Amino acid sequence: MRKTAYILTALLILSLVGCGAVKSADSYFPDEHFESSVLPEECFICSPSIPNWGQNNVGIISLNTFEVLPIEINRYRNGGILIEENTGTFSMRPFNSGDGGFQASLMTDPDRGHASASVCFYEDEKLDVEKRAVLLCEDCLNEVTGKIYKNEYGLGIINFETGEIDAFEENNIGFGSGDYYIHCDFKGWDKREKSNRLDLVIFYCPLRYDNEA
Repeated sequence: MRKTAYILTALLILSLVGCGAVKSADSYFPDEHFESSVLPEECFICSPSIPNWGQNNVGIISLNTFEVLPIEINRYRNGGILIEENTGTFSMRPFNSGDGGFQASLMTDPDRGHASASVCFYEDEKLDVEKRAVLLCEDCLNEVTGKIYKNEYGLGIINFETGEIDAFEENNIGFGSGDYYIHCDFKGWDKREKSNRLDLVIFYCPLRYDNEA
């Protein structure tokens, strides 16, 4: 009986995780080619200007305006030197993006390697390729857009170390990004904020063992 319960529990977990990954082929943007006049040296991805770039951290990013809320679980000194000591503190901060894109409240505990956030989507609830086209060169615009589904939100996670971007999707309860795992809890419509809300828990969880002896 106990063995059967374990099997049923495992199947339930797999079904929940899988529901965000199984998507029909027509939910992709079709084989469209988007044009952009942005040069590589002016592109957000080719020539990033945000100070966190290259660090082993993640951030919440608008996929429309590429405005970023950094989540600094790993702390760095000037020159990109990792600070490997405890602070004895945690931080809390509100964030409002420009043009009414998204709003968030963030709590970060670098000593324990985790953070949590509550995000309201507002204007970034929907994707807008035209907005993205003025920030990315043509190659990056098509690469990023080609990995996004039409039913995803205009917000996601960017990994500053790898440059990878993952969009939030309502049916996906979590995903990995480099050394991080992001748990997603969609709360639906928030009457007070007049926006859909998403609660996040971000864990820093690198590989436990070095296989290179």
